[in-house]
Amino acid sequence: AVCVSGGEPTLQPDLADLLAQIKAMGYLVKLDTNGSRPEVLKELVSQNLVDYVAMDIKNGPSHYAATCGLPKVDLAAIEESAAFLMSSSVESEFRTTVVAELHNETTMESMGKWLSSLVPGKKPAKLFLQGYIDRDSVLQAGLHACSREQMENFVHILKPFVDAVEIRGMD
Repeated sequence: AVCVSGGEPTLQPDLADLLAQIKAMGYLVKLDTNGSRPEVLKELVSQNLVDYVAMDIKNGPSHYAATCGLPKVDLAAIEESAAFLMSSSVESEFRTTVVAELHNETTMESMGKWLSSLVPGKKPAKLFLQGYIDRDSVLQAGLHACSREQMENFVHILKPFVDAVEIRGMD
């Protein structure tokens, strides 16, 4: 299998051609996306060019832009992509990299309520909470990981809104 990630791979104009070449070689394709280009995501899925999609969900709606480090984010596009994945037959997951300075009990509950409201009567199937890892290459210095206890509390908060919530990337 081949994982196509980025930056944001759906910004590349030749992405469909690349994925078609990968599929022609007999490989499965996983696409990592932030969901900002739902029209591209839908087209790739309709052409059977992806087998699995991992979509980042940065935070609850009121903290989304700040978590991205931007003044504004088009949440309508994020919602459209997330709702599409929740309704589509393509296998997918949502994932959130959890940062102590950006996530708390309130934002986690808000995120869960938001995601579970996107497709009436349907919860997201999978959400992975990923432990933040500080590196020299991160865009903002001074951020920290949450403790295992905090992460487990977030799982508990999210369980009513998501079918399966798991912690990933923590020893």
